[in-house]
Amino acid sequence: YVPATPESLTASIERTQGFGLENLLLLERGGELLACCGYWEWARVMEITVLELNAKMRFDSARLAAFGLFRPMPRAIRKGDRLRPIVLTPFGFRDPSHLDSLVRCRNNLAMRENNDMMYCICEPGHPLLQGLRGFHQVKTDLHVYVKAFGTSLKMDGPTFVSGRDL
Repeated sequence: YVPATPESLTASIERTQGFGLENLLLLERGGELLACCGYWEWARVMEITVLELNAKMRFDSARLAAFGLFRPMPRAIRKGDRLRPIVLTPFGFRDPSHLDSLVRCRNNLAMRENNDMMYCICEPGHPLLQGLRGFHQVKTDLHVYVKAFGTSLKMDGPTFVSGRDL
């Protein structure tokens, strides 16, 4: 990941529909910025309707319903639901534990705003996932296929694709 400069962060925010400076949460202590976590409201740019649930998601829905008998749990997704998800992006931190407060704050806001899910697009083992401990998680694979427009595309190793570009 390339660290953001104020200019590159501003440019990224300006080109992303449904995202603005008001979508950034900051953790500051003693005048020092410790972490930043943004959230992109996908419902402002697209509508997602659940057509079918695979076996993993059906099992997960049943598990949510069962656990929901004993403690508050997220709503299970059903066929036909129209989702209002948010994506956690961009994020920065000095220590992964600093993300925990921001993610919990964003989760509380998401519940109040009737957002169905919080997505984070990152590789397994990413420090952001440490801030999601204790949350109900559904891990899925993401397959991205790209085709060059006109010129050859060289990829010598793993390439980060921003969630805004998917």
